[in-house]
Amino acid sequence: MAERRVWATPADLVEWLQLGEKGERKLREMRQRGEGPRWVKLGRDVRYAWADIHAYYAGARLGGGAAGGAPATRSDARTTATPAPGVFAGGRQPMDDSR
Repeated sequence: MAERRVWATPADLVEWLQLGEKGERKLREMRQRGEGPRWVKLGRDVRYAWADIHAYYAGARLGGGAAGGAPATRSDARTTATPAPGVFAGGRQPMDDSR
């Protein structure tokens, strides 16, 4: 019976996704932006759980974002921010009916 590995190295993920020679750099940039599958740091080494990899890319295939199963990115947080108190979502101030 073949050994089933739980953890993947960045090189394993690059090979599985067929990202090419700059794949490890692409994964590093995704980690820095808070995107991509969840990862852990073990000493100096980065590892991905295969279960997290499959879950992330299954969610991405369904449309991505929090509703699709993939984790939300930092850019998602900026677009869904609530307006400041007294400011409506459209950017207009309420009408003053006290006249």
